[in-house]
Amino acid sequence: MPGLVPTSPANRDYKPGFAGALMLKDLRLSQEAAASAGAATPLGAQALALFERFVTEGGGDTDFSGIIRMLRGG
Repeated sequence: MPGLVPTSPANRDYKPGFAGALMLKDLRLSQEAAASAGAATPLGAQALALFERFVTEGGGDTDFSGIIRMLRGG
């Protein structure tokens, strides 16, 4: 969120510190690990779906926290 701390990516137009594409990669890996262990992770699955949309809509090169703009409809 803009203004919370001076180093927030939101204060720099969500320039990547940890890019959305990397978050998507890690979420995919976590879901694969959960599936191989037989663990149900519905919140992880929802996060994966949201980040797939975020990256598809152009957020892959922005900081992962930029997903807030997508969630807010902007």
